[in-house]
Amino acid sequence: MIEAVKEIIRQTTGLPDPVLHALIGLGVYGLSVAVLRQSLRSWVPWLIVLGLQLINEAADIVHDWLAYSDIEVRGTFWDTVITMCLPTMLVVCARFVRPPAAGQRS
Repeated sequence: MIEAVKEIIRQTTGLPDPVLHALIGLGVYGLSVAVLRQSLRSWVPWLIVLGLQLINEAADIVHDWLAYSDIEVRGTFWDTVITMCLPTMLVVCARFVRPPAAGQRS
């Protein structure tokens, strides 16, 4: 079922898998920030993205094992890296980059 939904998204958008991973990761992160009313500095939305990504990859592993008797570890690793890249950049920037003080120009 989940593979069918993923295939519909691929066919509808025409986007390659890495781009879809990045956009969906960013979308889930933004939605988590908004729904949970968390700051961008909070790790909670980031952990939600990570948890959902790991569930997605576990489902892919089970599907691949049942369909092909094979597990694509390298693909799983890179899917997770790509999905977590933008949310990680946002959390790190929000936590460590300080805006200039009021009245100062950068």
